Amino acid sequence: MKKKLFAIFGPILVAIGLLFLVSNPFPISSHRAEEAATSINAKMLKGSTLQNEVLKKDQYVPFFGSSEYSRFDAFHPSVLAKKYHRDYTPYLLGTRGTTPLVEYTFATSLGDTMKKRKAVFIISPQWFSKSGVSSTYAKYWLSPVQIDQWLLQTPQKIDQSTQYYAERLVALQALPKNKMISRMIIKVKNGKPLTSLERFYVRMNASLYEREERLFGYRHLGKNLKQVDHYEKQLPERYNYRQLDALAERIGQEETDSNHLKIKNSYYHNLESKMPKFKNSQRKTSYIQSPDYSDMQLVLNQFAKQKTEVLFFITPVNGQWMKYTGLSEPMMKKMAAKMEYQLKSQGFNHVVNMVDKQNVPYFTTDPIHLGWRGWLYMDRSIKPFLESPYKEPTYKMNDVFYTKEWQKQLTASNPNE
Repeated sequence: MKKKLFAIFGPILVAIGLLFLVSNPFPISSHRAEEAATSINAKMLKGSTLQNEVLKKDQYVPFFGSSEYSRFDAFHPSVLAKKYHRDYTPYLLGTRGTTPLVEYTFATSLGDTMKKRKAVFIISPQWFSKSGVSSTYAKYWLSPVQIDQWLLQTPQKIDQSTQYYAERLVALQALPKNKMISRMIIKVKNGKPLTSLERFYVRMNASLYEREERLFGYRHLGKNLKQVDHYEKQLPERYNYRQLDALAERIGQEETDSNHLKIKNSYYHNLESKMPKFKNSQRKTSYIQSPDYSDMQLVLNQFAKQKTEVLFFITPVNGQWMKYTGLSEPMMKKMAAKMEYQLKSQGFNHVVNMVDKQNVPYFTTDPIHLGWRGWLYMDRSIKPFLESPYKEPTYKMNDVFYTKEWQKQLTASNPNE
């Protein structure tokens, strides 16, 4: 009899239990929040519920960027913040393949969580290739739930920013599998707003994804937090920049002592057999002309919409690698000048241009990623920026940065002038 009753009512009870779990998620513990902040787990980054719930806490600050965040060492921002008991904790929003288009999707998924608060943003020159972000990366990183959340934020009068993003989704063949959602994106691309009924459908669709996230999306987040705990033991108890820089130099020297490029030994050894093909391979490489400049404008527009005060860093490439591959130093300076102009001409005035640091020993850990002394150099700007009171910025957004003229422009000036 009991078996029969369970066969009838068991599935109903399980369903009710699952509904309770997704509707009333367990509170996020402080340890779980710490794990999420350093996890850079792809499922978490492509979701929305966990990062939104953690970032509601003022302690956590969004750090946008890409694959540099996965290079943990004793001077990584997460390690320094934890070791020296800063009143902020970096929440890492970036890993391999997260370009400006993807970062914009992350930013829109955070919505009002970003309103009138601070953020840090690392800009990689390698983003700005002539062809821009590949369709493969776009398809992988542009998640359905985040696209749904973007659709819910589209205005009744479609502006250039909204239309441009929809155009990029179509051009990159990164439309969701859901045909109704795809049709709505094409509708927005054509300058037409969503109806109330369409918004209701998108909201229900997003809700289903969010419930799935809460149940299945957040396992195995703690691996990187263990690295943070490991590396902080290498640091002295008191923060002293000169002492830390000397330590960073010593560690960098020890970890790069087997190769002439002065990059991490383990990285070089994996690369060694392929080195001949890299000789002079980047003589014609340029990061000055790219559709990613307009993708970056999407990010800036979202920050302006939420009045987010942002500290930007433009990163260098390892100088020895540049000489070996023939990557042009004047080109790098022009790229940085163009990006600086796009930022500062619109009121994003907190910019640290580091492209001229390419020959500082142990500034990078491999050809293109920040390392020991680079992280520490950044910390000199991050700490005072995040510990000072929020000051509402005044942004003057310019849609000229969505144009092909700006994407192709070789100099740092208004293409309409």
